[in-house]
Amino acid sequence: GWKVAGAGAELPAAVLALFDPEVEADKIDRVREELRHRSADLLTGGMSASSIAGRLSVPEPLVRQAMESVAREDPELRVSRQSDGFLIYRGAAGPRAEKSSMNVVDRIRQLFSREGHEAEKINELAERRAKLAERRDRLYEDIGQLETKEAQLLEQGRTATSQVVKRRLAAQMHQLRKDIVRQNTTANMLSKQVDIISTDIHNLTLIQQGNAAKLPTTEELTENAVQAEEILEALQSDADLVSSLETGIAGVSMSDDELAILKEFDAPQVAPPSAAPAAPSKTPTARATDSRRAVAGVDEPPKSDAAARSREAEREAN
Repeated sequence: GWKVAGAGAELPAAVLALFDPEVEADKIDRVREELRHRSADLLTGGMSASSIAGRLSVPEPLVRQAMESVAREDPELRVSRQSDGFLIYRGAAGPRAEKSSMNVVDRIRQLFSREGHEAEKINELAERRAKLAERRDRLYEDIGQLETKEAQLLEQGRTATSQVVKRRLAAQMHQLRKDIVRQNTTANMLSKQVDIISTDIHNLTLIQQGNAAKLPTTEELTENAVQAEEILEALQSDADLVSSLETGIAGVSMSDDELAILKEFDAPQVAPPSAAPAAPSKTPTARATDSRRAVAGVDEPPKSDAAARSREAEREAN
């Protein structure tokens, strides 16, 4: 982000905003993108507006505005407005319900009661988990700063030449390490509390999802299975009856002649006897010659024999 500072303290913030190259809409978009990018962190804790404002160099009011906008779009996201800060976390799935006015005792009874209202319990526990996780994250940041300071004191002690300075640095490091141990103990306790609440939220979520499914009871499942089996048995009986009736009708409607024809259909086919080879067909000239011979009553010799006898008679005459 951009930071615009005036040369004098008398310049108002509105004038400085005129020279800011990034408009408010772009800053809000950056915050929304940061929330989408770190959406996994909302599964086990929450994010405060102050931490996001410091990380993105965006005014905290704009961060709160972006958080409210994102929470309105996602029904699982909740925002907590407390005196110590503005927090966003992930609550129960489902439509957001209005909180009824009740005192602290009734709220605690409702929280630990074993009756319904799982969504309200999840929201209450998720808000507590988000606050504990935010406090734990701040402790981790403080521990990191203490460890950085410890490394600086250690480096100063190594480079120091005076024993008085080394003793002073040793006392400071001793006290600093005690503080680090205490902060780590507190952070571990908060982590265990967050883990316990997360387990309870997980169980309540399973109960909520199971009740929302509205599955049939054991009695209903058994009754439906029996009815389905009875219907299948009745259908099979009807099918067998229809099959037997069709077979009887077919047997009655067939006559003896029709049964004999059916046997002929099933009998093997016999091949017909083979015929004698047919004589070669005669030409029209041969058929005419045979006709003349039949009319004359004599066998007319072939033309070739008559020609031979004519030539023989001519040789004898000569």
